[in-house]
Amino acid sequence: MTIPRGLDTAELVCVCANLRRASRALSRLYEDTLAAVDLTSTQMTVLMTLGRRGPTPLSEVAALLAMDRTSLYRALAPLEKRELVRIRGGVDRRAKEVLLTLDGERHLARAMPHWERVQTKFIEAYGRSAWKSLRDGLSRVVSTSGGLA
Repeated sequence: MTIPRGLDTAELVCVCANLRRASRALSRLYEDTLAAVDLTSTQMTVLMTLGRRGPTPLSEVAALLAMDRTSLYRALAPLEKRELVRIRGGVDRRAKEVLLTLDGERHLARAMPHWERVQTKFIEAYGRSAWKSLRDGLSRVVSTSGGLA
């Protein structure tokens, strides 16, 4: 069997593989913490986005989170079933919007200390300036990769 050229180091330098590996490690950390309030890290991100923005068109939420609508619906379905969010027709009846319910606002308030604890723990371990550089770099990754499709 002949190994294709570059394969011997591909996993070490592959942008996608390294970002996904880091994402899985961080997701586990946040998931373990947010389990206390019965949320996934994706659900927490959605709730935080809605808490900050108020009623928002689904397409905007998907764009903000760099998610496709199917993945967004999958994240929203259990939140809607638990009546933490509501999906309704927007100003333009063709476009739906999502908003936090009163129970959703309360649940988000209960979840925030858990999120803050894991967020602070990670930033302190990683380093504040390193985190700022990484955050800026990740924003560039999102904007760069969006232009390559």
